[in-house]
Formats: sequence, C-alpha cells, structure tokens
Amino acid sequence: MTLAHLAIAIALLLFAAPGTVNADQPGRDAQREISHLLQYLEASKCAFYRNGTWHTSLEARTHLEEKYRILRGMSGAGSAEDFLTRAATASSFSGKPYQVRCDGKETVASAKWLEAELLRYRATGAGTGK
Repeated sequence: MTLAHLAIAIALLLFAAPGTVNADQPGRDAQREISHLLQYLEASKCAFYRNGTWHTSLEARTHLEEKYRILRGMSGAGSAEDFLTRAATASSFSGKPYQVRCDGKETVASAKWLEAELLRYRATGAGTGK
C-alpha cells in the first residue's frame, strides 16, 4: 500500500459517520453496478475535478476504484448507493465535492452525474444480471 492509499484509508475512517458502515459486502448486483459506473466514467472521456485539479476519466476511475477497494476492505460499500455516497461524491480529505465536465457541457456534481447513469443502467435491467 502506498502512502497515498494509506492516507485515503485513514481519511475514510476518520470521516465515516458512526453507524454508517454497512457490515455487508456488496452482492453481485452491487458489484456489477459499481463496475459499470467505473467503466462508464472511464469511457466517458469527461474531465473529473478533484481537490482543485482536473483529471482525465482514466485517472478518475483509478482514484475511485482505489477508494472503493478500501471501502470494501472496511465493509463500507454494500451497495452502489454506498459507493456513490462514500467514494464518488467528495474528497475524503477536503470534503469538497467532485465534479464532472463533458464535451464543453456545464460542470455537474459527480454524484448527480453517476446517479443518473446508475438509474439509467438499472432501468435497462443490465445491473440485475438477467
């Protein structure tokens, strides 16, 4: 584990509200949904704003994937909603919201952008593995 990864893990532990950690590990559907959101983010080629700097979609995916891995180790990402709330919404260090900007469109909160994709994905039935 690198120093940066250790810092993320410590920050997630410090900022996790008491009683909010979900003791369940994500089921197959949740894992599929989260995997889809990470793939969607990377494939979007949208810019991702985090702590004062714009990042590529690949950098954003890598960052959120690492946060997800840490949350899973803490049993804190039992659902796609947990992932969105605890990993993909804001910086664990600064608390500042993440933002997404695609093809010159208006910048939007990453939580709103990813939630819209999660709802679209669920509506297709793809997240259920059926």
